[in-house]
Amino acid sequence: MMQSGVNTALPCVLLYGLPRDTHAGGAARAVFTGLGATVREVAPEQLLCPVGALAGCGGPFGPRFFGKAPEEPVLVMAGFSRAMLDAALGALRKSGVSIPLKAMLTPHNQDWSMLELIGELRREHAAMHPNV
Repeated sequence: MMQSGVNTALPCVLLYGLPRDTHAGGAARAVFTGLGATVREVAPEQLLCPVGALAGCGGPFGPRFFGKAPEEPVLVMAGFSRAMLDAALGALRKSGVSIPLKAMLTPHNQDWSMLELIGELRREHAAMHPNV
């Protein structure tokens, strides 16, 4: 496993905004289940929950979210080895799936709400792609 310091029993991926009946959602599920990862869907009402709790690392879930939910798809990977990460990203590219907002679960971000993580990923993506 990657040296992230996050306690996950099995590789797990959180999918937000990737419905199973879309090309991106279906392909992402196929890629991650094919690699033996547990796939957990994050619903808009779970956006205030800590990312680590959503990934099964324990801890309390947050209050229910009732605001305007972000529309961008997001994936968060936990407990992935470097080889598994490379295989997943390569398979997503090969299937034509682009998910700009993605992250690894780390000790630094595991206590952030999903909404906070999405905000940080948006800022990082904007800084790395200023003309998009």
